[in-house]
Amino acid sequence: MKLETQHQVIALPKRADPRGILVPIELTSQVPFTVQRVYFITKADPALPRGFHAHRRTQEAMVCVSGSCDLRLRSRDGAQTSIEMDDPGRMVIIEPGLWREMHNITEDAVILVLASLPYDEGDYIRDQTSFDMEQPKGVVTAVSSLDLKRENAAFEPALSAAVQRVVDSGWYVGGPEVKEFEERWAAFCGARHAVGVGNGLDAMELVLRAWGVGPGDEVIVPANTYIATWLAVDAVGARVVPVEPDPATFNISAPTIEPALTNRTKVVLGVHLYGRSLDHAPIRRLCDERGIKFLEDGAQGHGASKDGVRVGAQGHAAAFSFYPTKNLGALGDAGAITTDDPATAESVALLGNYGSKVKYVNDVKGRNSRLDAIHAAALLAKLPRLDSGSEHRRMLAGRYQQKLGKIEGLELPAAPLSAEEHVWHTYVVRCADRLGLQTHLQRQGIQTLIHYPIAPFDQQAYADYGLDPANFPISRSIHKTCLSLPISATHTELEIDHVCDAISDFFAQEQA
Repeated sequence: MKLETQHQVIALPKRADPRGILVPIELTSQVPFTVQRVYFITKADPALPRGFHAHRRTQEAMVCVSGSCDLRLRSRDGAQTSIEMDDPGRMVIIEPGLWREMHNITEDAVILVLASLPYDEGDYIRDQTSFDMEQPKGVVTAVSSLDLKRENAAFEPALSAAVQRVVDSGWYVGGPEVKEFEERWAAFCGARHAVGVGNGLDAMELVLRAWGVGPGDEVIVPANTYIATWLAVDAVGARVVPVEPDPATFNISAPTIEPALTNRTKVVLGVHLYGRSLDHAPIRRLCDERGIKFLEDGAQGHGASKDGVRVGAQGHAAAFSFYPTKNLGALGDAGAITTDDPATAESVALLGNYGSKVKYVNDVKGRNSRLDAIHAAALLAKLPRLDSGSEHRRMLAGRYQQKLGKIEGLELPAAPLSAEEHVWHTYVVRCADRLGLQTHLQRQGIQTLIHYPIAPFDQQAYADYGLDPANFPISRSIHKTCLSLPISATHTELEIDHVCDAISDFFAQEQA
């Protein structure tokens, strides 16, 4: 499609009188689409870029109500045009598939934007290289499991500005960026306190240390999880006690936990696996009745909730990883804990800072596990869009459910009772011929992952525990049959449809 057919400039009627200028916009006759979103750009910093993105599906109408700016449009074939927006009587209609940039924005500029679709991060292309390389609308030839470059490009230019802010500040460990993120993360989760730490494993270990868990104590953990959950327990000298999950949710629950409790149990460490919230209320009640602590491993559950309570505010404390692949990802290893208990928060902060509140004064034997300012700044730039990213993931998960729900031999994850219960960190299906399905998808340019190929009780690292895998049939079955399909805040419906078509083809061939 040529550039001139992808945009147009419409003259709006202006009615001037002594009171000023009236410029009406008739939505049904002057705007060539149904308006579903309206927003303004105002008080823009002329030194910072605006626009610098394209839309895959959204049409937009732009009017410069006051001030002026230079709107530059570019198509994939290299054609360019520049439109001086300095007249409220001119409306620019922009079709999907155009790269747009806004330059020379005056300080008094107010730009009205009418959009054809609600906000959808997956509809944006925020990286010029990705824009130039992306296939035309309707054509998908490859789907990555997770493209971190694409994920981070979706947050530009705010992400780069946040990093540069830290570089310019000269304050790289702790400081105002970390403090602000801790406050905002606690508020997001619904907890009173948050403490930034080096990574998710440290977060769990430091909470256990803060609670005085050590040799002779037992900690309940899921049998089906990433090994980091178990390693945190071993790091403090306590013993891991694995329990089976509910086969419908992949999460441990009060009925699976209770038989494993002993007089040595000090903590239940529950994982919000794959992004689905634990059924926390019965677990918390069970722990409170027994005088046991309930620690959440929230690494995969950013933003999930159950009965109106977010992950991070369900247990006595929660540990988070912000590894780059997480729903809220930093630019490297990063973590945090949340809690309502000020003593726990204070102890974790102390232990993670060499056991020191005052420099060179060490109250206890601590360690170095602190959230770097550059990661805190990146997380602050991303946090405002975490919920909208979760909504996009839910939409894609619903598309999988709709298109794959009737395929015999493919087991889909159970749909949650409420949408907010699941943030779909991963979309995990089960298939007896996992290798065959994965190989078929790979040939179609579709990348899949296995979370996780080897259960902790089958790892050489825990051979000394003497665990019998036969005691964990549900977990072993999950680990042998699970396959994670592509899902993220930047995957598109077309990409998910391509995955679904390839899966349907595989099972059609199997049944032929």
